[in-house]
Amino acid sequence: MASQPSATVAELENMPHHRAEFEEIWAYLYAGLEHIMTSEERLSHRAYTAIHGTVYAYCTSPRKQSTARSLGTRTGADLVGEELYKELSTYLISRVERIQRKLAHKGDIELLRDYAYEWDRYMRGAASLRSLFSHLDRHWIKRERDEGKKNIYEVHTLALVQWKTHLFVPIQESGPRLIIPLLKLIAQERNGEVVDQNLLRTVTDSFSRLRKLEVMGVTTT
Repeated sequence: MASQPSATVAELENMPHHRAEFEEIWAYLYAGLEHIMTSEERLSHRAYTAIHGTVYAYCTSPRKQSTARSLGTRTGADLVGEELYKELSTYLISRVERIQRKLAHKGDIELLRDYAYEWDRYMRGAASLRSLFSHLDRHWIKRERDEGKKNIYEVHTLALVQWKTHLFVPIQESGPRLIIPLLKLIAQERNGEVVDQNLLRTVTDSFSRLRKLEVMGVTTT
């Protein structure tokens, strides 16, 4: 689906009609995602409730078939969840790849600082998505995982997987570009030099969370 223009908070307060087609619903949710993941302006309570309500209404609606495609014998509930999950996953990949391109030519401490800034911003957005898309987690994602589909992840984990797959790994493929400046920073601290503690905490937190994906058995390559 093509990119949609970003929306104002006021526009996000007006949720789609409960009988709207998936394309209209996704256009609205896409605009909400863009605001959450890129804007410093907080959502109003009304906008937050509207986005959450849109996800809930769609995940629990008794649709007989997909409005976007047919997948054989799968039920309406399967299709509803799968459409939304795939679009969300695609959006997160696109968002992470945009960040990766911004960081591609950075080096040393500049890369570390910009990485930390983008990580913090992305994770704040991911925390909001976990709440806003909680009904997708509870309905379709839970059912898929209960059926043994290990490549389907809860929304917050999905955000981490896409960050690692499409940003962290590509950056590191050209050499330990994040590790080297991080180790320098740690060495400076151990030598008694004054370092940016917030930067150190943010980057080490990122490494720790991404490492936990391996412990969870999540494959990102």
